[in-house]
Amino acid sequence: MIITDDLYPFRVEKIQKKYPHFPDLSFEEYIHLWNAIWLPATIKNSYIDDAESFGLETFNFITTFFRNAQEVFAKVNKHYDSYIASQRYKDDMYNVHFIRTDRLNEELYDFLLNVGWKRNEVEFVLDLEKIFPKEGVRSKEQVWEKYYTQKLKSIIRRKERLIFDIFPQFDV
Repeated sequence: MIITDDLYPFRVEKIQKKYPHFPDLSFEEYIHLWNAIWLPATIKNSYIDDAESFGLETFNFITTFFRNAQEVFAKVNKHYDSYIASQRYKDDMYNVHFIRTDRLNEELYDFLLNVGWKRNEVEFVLDLEKIFPKEGVRSKEQVWEKYYTQKLKSIIRRKERLIFDIFPQFDV
């Protein structure tokens, strides 16, 4: 892995001081490193002040689904909790409709009807079978809950609180 100073704020040697076994990291170590390195490096003249700021998934979410991401980052950094509590983020987002993949057929069908498709043109969606990836199928022992300690859940919940406010059904 090559990490250059012009792209990232830390050199591999610095990472290895904190994580001597790098790149063999635990999931929790990876999450901490992810937020410590990749997020500040992604935002030039970082808006990130402290541990109370948003995480990388929120950064990616804002970059993708918000009209003026740079303005939102400035708002979020200083007033993250009030920005979320007031739900002002709804005014800053594009008009986007999210569909849950666990109910993909039904939600896609309903969405297509709502945007003007005729029932007979989209009924086939309800009968389509699930498509599973050919590779990467998890074993029964590989459940996501096993990777999260209560402490890590708390950290992620705090850093990604905007996403959990928008999608409360995924806040576990």
